[in-house]
Amino acid sequence: MKDRIGGLLGAAAIAGLLAMAPVNTASANDFTDSCTAGSGLFDDAGCKCLDGKVIDSGDRGALIAYFKMNADILKGSTLPSTAPASATMSKGTDLLGKYSPDCLK
Repeated sequence: MKDRIGGLLGAAAIAGLLAMAPVNTASANDFTDSCTAGSGLFDDAGCKCLDGKVIDSGDRGALIAYFKMNADILKGSTLPSTAPASATMSKGTDLLGKYSPDCLK
């Protein structure tokens, strides 16, 4: 009986630690990495600042798509001439205007 209680307490402790672990670690790194590679404006510190300001998941996704597309452009690729590509770039530009003023120093 004591072994069962000890096992249950151990499992509960592990579950509690996992519940308190940061959930968005990967997405924060994805955002910062994409920003650093594709913003053309921010260094790592500026991208971390921006990462802290953009909390809406839709805006984060739109900016990551923008940064990835812009990274390709910065490497010399041509922007695809499609409506979705144009919409991605336009949305990203608008969001940068909204979120970036405090991070451009």
